[in-house]
Amino acid sequence: MYSEPCENTLVRPLQGISTRPLLLGLLPALVWVGLASFTGGGGIAAQEFPPFPILYGGQVWINEEAAPPGTVLVVRVGDYETSAVVEEDGLYRNLLVQPNSSDYYNLPITFHTLEATAQESDTFLNSGAPEFKTAFNLHFSISETEPSPAPSAQATPSLVVVQDGASDQRSVLLIALLAVVGGVVAAGVLVTLGRRYRHQ
Repeated sequence: MYSEPCENTLVRPLQGISTRPLLLGLLPALVWVGLASFTGGGGIAAQEFPPFPILYGGQVWINEEAAPPGTVLVVRVGDYETSAVVEEDGLYRNLLVQPNSSDYYNLPITFHTLEATAQESDTFLNSGAPEFKTAFNLHFSISETEPSPAPSAQATPSLVVVQDGASDQRSVLLIALLAVVGGVVAAGVLVTLGRRYRHQ
């Protein structure tokens, strides 16, 4: 069972929300309203009103533990993608989701990290106003890869068994070979000495 953060922890993302992402998200809507009021809405009424943003915040859990700081959290709506970085105690904030077209309405919102998908998801709806979801906790289940077995340090040497008869035959052949080589060397020495003796 997942351990949820205490009430004070849930409030922290809301207290730390930066107004800059929200203002950037509302800027197209404010410009549209201003132009519409200035021109009477004549040439702009046919244009599409930009979707209102959703601002997410909360805590990220990986295998029932708070995600480490620096973990990259990615959110996707169709081919739209944005991200935020996890802070201390697994907290994330100011995750602004605002696709630029109504084509994204009713599409699922999914959250990803470390090639895993969160158990929680959402839907991008035409809300008509900005939404603040600052206690949207995310849980990921990531299986640890099993380590590959270590190779054996040394190969086991194979044991060669030599029969007694074969061993005796090899010994006899070795002695005979040494005797032949010794005889050839001795003969060569004698021939060399004999030639020197004749020249004296």
